[in-house]
Amino acid sequence: MLLHQINLQTERLLFHEILPHEQTEWEALFDSPSTAYFLGLDPHGTPKEWAEKYFQKVFTRYKETEGGMNALILKSSNKGVGHCGFKLQEWEGKKFWEIGYAILPEYRGKGYATEAAIACKNIAFDTQLCDEIFSIINVGNTASEKVAVRNGMHIVQNIPDFKGANVNLWGVAKH
Repeated sequence: MLLHQINLQTERLLFHEILPHEQTEWEALFDSPSTAYFLGLDPHGTPKEWAEKYFQKVFTRYKETEGGMNALILKSSNKGVGHCGFKLQEWEGKKFWEIGYAILPEYRGKGYATEAAIACKNIAFDTQLCDEIFSIINVGNTASEKVAVRNGMHIVQNIPDFKGANVNLWGVAKH
């Protein structure tokens, strides 16, 4: 199964593979240096540079079947609200699946990240992708921490230097 082509939907959202021509539409995602930092990008760049780097990572993951983010589209308006999906990560020689998410500034605080993350967790467990799934969240990113809590996750470990950032590894096991 290609994890960026899961054709998933929730009550309010449709997931679809991000397409190269959509990059400009998503540049608003990179509204501030803190967003770039939370997405693992150089906080000294510009929104255009951050978008280019981010999408380069997305499309590389697609090619390498290491998962990938999906565009989140509102069913009610057909507007994009953000991204959510699976990423294959590695820490201390162990590979694991992460649920990642990022929501456009104007749609934050409306529950879309939680709705999408829960759907991803459920599909990961239902398809037997893994028995435990994680989210890597920068210390201080309280909005993402709240999503992880609502997704049934708890802090498994603090990693003071994960790709240059101080993060908490949040996880939940299949019941």
